[in-house]
Amino acid sequence: IKIENWWQFLIVWLLWLVVLAIVGWYFNANRQRGSWQDLPLILASAVAGTVLLVLLEDDLWRNGLVVFIGLITFFLFSQIARRVSGLSYEEKPYRRIRVMLWVFVAYAISTLIYALGSFFPVVPFWLASLVGSAVVGAISLLIWRMYFAVSCRSLFLWSLVVALGVWEIIWAQDFLPFGYLVLGALTAWIWYIIQLQIRFHLSQQGIVWRKQVYFLATNLVLYVLILWLFVRWI
Repeated sequence: IKIENWWQFLIVWLLWLVVLAIVGWYFNANRQRGSWQDLPLILASAVAGTVLLVLLEDDLWRNGLVVFIGLITFFLFSQIARRVSGLSYEEKPYRRIRVMLWVFVAYAISTLIYALGSFFPVVPFWLASLVGSAVVGAISLLIWRMYFAVSCRSLFLWSLVVALGVWEIIWAQDFLPFGYLVLGALTAWIWYIIQLQIRFHLSQQGIVWRKQVYFLATNLVLYVLILWLFVRWI
């Protein structure tokens, strides 16, 4: 089906999100031990996939993304339908996959912010980056909630710190002569490391710096190598 007008696309897109929400709610409501954490991830992944589909120009990447979103949706619905065991060692791999999907969503949001600055200079960049940073901060909170059985209020301050940090990072990296897809990836990379360190800090064991020094050093070296060898400077 070829959609000519943006409002037709918007209607079809919103209907798609509504169908996903209803199906997700139905599966979740019929579980004996329901967990609603996958439903927002399903909707967020759908929105993130749509954003990247609009921004990508190569048909091969678009087709690959469509397949990827289909696999994501299938996986998340299968997680909603299955019975949660509650055993840590069984839930750990599923939790890691969910975290990576949230990273994908954060990447799409970061990319959208830089794309708006490139294509729509009329839109205030400070406002777009502020809203996007707030969403990324909320994603951090949702990730931490998968590891700590605490209220959102107790993690709100840390989420605010992450949002402000991401806002600063976006403003700094916007001066780099890279495309929006690269800038979004670099921002999501730094954000992931920040929220990971905060998660370790909030755990009972805390940050084991002897291990984290190697982890941070490795990421720094990879960051520099990717900028030097693979990223095309505009």
